[in-house]
Amino acid sequence: MSTTATRTAPARGAFSLLEVSIASVLVGLVLVVAMQTLGSAMARKLDNGNAGRASLLAHALLAEIVELGYLEPDDTPVFGPEVGETSSGTRTAYDDVDDYHGWSCQPPTAKDGTELPDLDDWQRTVSVQYVDPDDLDAAVGGDQGIKMITVSVAHDGTTLAVMKAFVTDAWQPPPYP
Repeated sequence: MSTTATRTAPARGAFSLLEVSIASVLVGLVLVVAMQTLGSAMARKLDNGNAGRASLLAHALLAEIVELGYLEPDDTPVFGPEVGETSSGTRTAYDDVDDYHGWSCQPPTAKDGTELPDLDDWQRTVSVQYVDPDDLDAAVGGDQGIKMITVSVAHDGTTLAVMKAFVTDAWQPPPYP
């Protein structure tokens, strides 16, 4: 009688070490991609939030400025703040739009000088220029009846919002009691 050795395949009830290793690598790669995607989404959300905050800060300051008159109501007009208007460290003495020219503040403050909360890395800057009535993008050296007010807002040194408004010499606010 002849004996023949027969080989039977081992039972496949468990994973081999190679299969476990490949599965672990694949799961790890999927997790890395998922975390990168989540990180990118969170960064975009933060950027959008900062852009919105910058827009609100610029709009609020621009609204404060344009409610003032085109011309200096009291003293001999000087482009920029007149003597005594900046001595208090606040903007409460500003009485015409060009008083804000060159003004900058980090962190942003309210008109009375009160620091706005949670804005330590933010900065607001104002520029006021005379512009050509026929070309509002062209700054001119003298008064031709229109001033362009530009408010810029930056976070950590990166400008996130720039807003402009134009005021003409026909605009004077009503007298306040």
